[in-house]
Amino acid sequence: TTLTEHDLAYPIDYREQEESKIVKLQLHATNVVTEGLKLKHEKQCADLVQNVENFDTGNKIILSGTDAFSDGGSDPEGVIDDAKNAIAGKIAQEPNTMVMGYDAFKNLKKHPKLRELVSSSKTRIITLELMKEIFDVENIYVGKSVFVNEKNEFVRVWENNIILAYIPKLDSRTEYDPSFAYTVKKKDSLKIDEYTKEGNKVKYIRATDIYTPFLVGADAGYLIKNS
Repeated sequence: TTLTEHDLAYPIDYREQEESKIVKLQLHATNVVTEGLKLKHEKQCADLVQNVENFDTGNKIILSGTDAFSDGGSDPEGVIDDAKNAIAGKIAQEPNTMVMGYDAFKNLKKHPKLRELVSSSKTRIITLELMKEIFDVENIYVGKSVFVNEKNEFVRVWENNIILAYIPKLDSRTEYDPSFAYTVKKKDSLKIDEYTKEGNKVKYIRATDIYTPFLVGADAGYLIKNS
């Protein structure tokens, strides 16, 4: 398995350092590069699991028109049930995790057919806890991270998609368990260091990590595209 080194550096001009509290500025720089590497990792994982080319025909669906969950006549419960059945039919396990983009979450939380399933005594907005009950999925996450693309635009990492997956629990998994994806990471690889450039006028705080995300079991996942 080939792992890739990733790093990110934050410059501190010596004049800025003299004009501010040194420790606070260095702590800020450390936080920026550390969180930046986390965002890069999340973006790599999101790109991997939102790519239709990484799924067989039976483990993906591309919605359009009245089938999309933005349409009140669509059937999100039926589509998600089909996705769960597709995974169970290949690995004999029900998916226990769902990840969706914020736009997909907005469509689901106000969907009229999901509201009909909820008692009138409860909220008219479908919360994540209610979705866990409706879809019978143990873990549901909404991806809200934002990054800056090559056009210098703020774009959501997780698009209008839903991913269902089976992921073994950390405390009970073995190498024989089916799993959707892993990040293989070198032990204790996250390092923070510093170096100078520009004639020693600028000091850089750098974070370095060594890892590679892998979609190792596409049969254990299902992509609902353009939900």
